[in-house]
Amino acid sequence: VAAGTKLHYLDKFKKLGPLFKKLAELRKKLFKKKHKAGQTGGEIPEQLGKPDVVDVNNKPTPEQLDAGINGKRIAPAGLADAENILKERRKQIASEGYKPKYSDEELAHMAQHSDVGNERFQVRFMEKTYLNNRDTPNVALSGKIGMTMEGATGKGAKYWSTSLDQIEYADTDPKLISEKLGLDYNPDKEYVLVIVDTEKAAPSTGVKSVPATFEKVGDFANTELPDDFPKNLTDEMMTPEFQAKYAEQYQAAVDQKFLPNQWSKDTAEFDKYLQSSGMPENERNIMLKRMQMHDKIGNNQDYLGNGLTKDLNPNSANNFGAVETLNFERKEVNLKQLNDAGAINIITGLTPL
Repeated sequence: VAAGTKLHYLDKFKKLGPLFKKLAELRKKLFKKKHKAGQTGGEIPEQLGKPDVVDVNNKPTPEQLDAGINGKRIAPAGLADAENILKERRKQIASEGYKPKYSDEELAHMAQHSDVGNERFQVRFMEKTYLNNRDTPNVALSGKIGMTMEGATGKGAKYWSTSLDQIEYADTDPKLISEKLGLDYNPDKEYVLVIVDTEKAAPSTGVKSVPATFEKVGDFANTELPDDFPKNLTDEMMTPEFQAKYAEQYQAAVDQKFLPNQWSKDTAEFDKYLQSSGMPENERNIMLKRMQMHDKIGNNQDYLGNGLTKDLNPNSANNFGAVETLNFERKEVNLKQLNDAGAINIITGLTPL
């Protein structure tokens, strides 16, 4: 029956036959022409001795991606040089406008195949208020580079970051950086950029860095917080499908005023919302565990799980902003100690272009 309904296409396919035949003949002539063009008294170049490979999706090969990425990478000589690179980039953006450094394809390739978290110069973008500890607000640089977490292998700052190479095309513009990292920019807040020389910082911090993928963040949770997040639980939660569901439920809790804002991690109020939605108890329990993970590790409702941040810049052609890394300093070190060791450069006074 299905075949019978398509008989009216038969005449059209008959007409296409000669056209496909002509196309095949043209391709043979073109191939022979390439062979002839490659003859210079020696052997035909290898790339001309193979049939054309047609990529219908026009996607770059891994080798092409690597070549493009390597041609854009930066390698500062030190922290002062890193800051100078940002200053020069600001001049360029002011005169030519901003455009992403890497394409979505290149970013996705790096997230899967590069070790961005182990690049020498890393960048932490945060609010200025975090420079000083809330208990000692008048003591300069008494704060830490992230919130303190106690894990199985140590106790220290836990934070999400990217490399200088990933972010330098946004210079020190807090709005551009926020959008590139998938963060909502608040013009009423002051931000700072902390550039970390990991070669100098690592001995003091004992930092452990992992790519921000579902698999790697799940492994991190299993290792550092095994009682809270055993593997059977993270296997269920760390998937695109569950993440989409968590984001949907979280946003509904905000929209219905159970959660006060997009930064809340109030599990009690979230549970009230989940109960009101009629969600079964076993599903609620897993959803609450996901919010606990959000709170302790930081993979929030906007977490993508592919190792990348969202690009929120409305003028950018990209969907992704930067390759992201989860970091855990297994020693308690404050910013003053890192600064005194020459391991960080804190850039303040950030202003949009």
